[in-house]
Amino acid sequence: MLVDSVQDRFHRRGHLCSNAFDADMLPELNSVNTAFMEQVNAELQILTTSAYNMGQTSFLFFSMLIISLLNRDRRRRREDVLAAYERVFV
Repeated sequence: MLVDSVQDRFHRRGHLCSNAFDADMLPELNSVNTAFMEQVNAELQILTTSAYNMGQTSFLFFSMLIISLLNRDRRRRREDVLAAYERVFV
């Protein structure tokens, strides 16, 4: 099934959108973190204050650095979870 967009489960509670946007109506999305983009946006908020007075070059460098570090941390967390899963279930 091709899905163009769904509403994350957290925001779904407070809105009166059509069931067509309800992630819970699509079994393929049961294990998907639908709030992922909200979490990424929250992490990127650390750029806002620091980047406010930067020039373009500094902003781009700083943004790339922060995003790279966030991706590294995310990969490490995923690897830790997979390693724990293998210790328990494999």
